[in-house]
Amino acid sequence: MTGTAKRIIDALIDQKAQGDKTIEKNLRVKLILGGIMVDKLTESTPDNPALINKIRNVAIGYGVNINDLAEVSL
Repeated sequence: MTGTAKRIIDALIDQKAQGDKTIEKNLRVKLILGGIMVDKLTESTPDNPALINKIRNVAIGYGVNINDLAEVSL
């Protein structure tokens, strides 16, 4: 499967920012500072279990429902 990381990040940002562009940019910067190169991930990026796990841990840190993100990724 490909693109799971991008879909999870998009879902995380949508759920947490709720359309607020400032929060969206802030989340993207925090992900980048955490070692997740958000802008390099595409729908054709091969799935990397370590990266997906890292993104899910960030989501947990933000209090985002992981079950919702799991549905996006599977």
